[in-house]
Amino acid sequence: MEAPPDLLVEQSGIVYKLNKSMYGLKQASRQWYAELTEALCSRGYTHSMFDYSLFYKGCSVMTSPLDPIVKLKAGEGIILPDPSHYRKLIGKLNFLIGTRPDIAYSVQHLSQYMQSPRDSHLKAAVHVLRYLKGNLSLGIFLSNSGDYRVRAFCDSDWATFPETRKSVSGYIVLLGDTLIS
Repeated sequence: MEAPPDLLVEQSGIVYKLNKSMYGLKQASRQWYAELTEALCSRGYTHSMFDYSLFYKGCSVMTSPLDPIVKLKAGEGIILPDPSHYRKLIGKLNFLIGTRPDIAYSVQHLSQYMQSPRDSHLKAAVHVLRYLKGNLSLGIFLSNSGDYRVRAFCDSDWATFPETRKSVSGYIVLLGDTLIS
């Protein structure tokens, strides 16, 4: 066995006892993980209870356009005295789906209650507005370049899965530098 390059050996033939682990030993990866965990936790990250290698950092920004705790139903809540306000709001949110596809499911779900909107539906729509306000950087970037070429790319892998013989495919459509589909 040779001494590590950083270790200065004064006499040859002497046995040295290592007091701390080094890379290449059995405990090195565990020690490295403990150091990483301590460093990430000291910077505000939280260790996931479901995956030991996953760390996340919580913040005050909403994680979802619809509150996952609230379950909307057609007949629950107080009927709004003026449903036109709710309908206009849902119409404006529906217009935003073109550049904010992350709210598409939420707006579609809220659109089901246009006939007789309730106060709980309006609260959920306001929650979507707060989500939009808190996540301004999300969405599709619309470039102002003069390039109006439509370009499309696709890829497919036929019979990808050997058991089911199902295929996988995908596509992208660009207008200039802007993603449109």
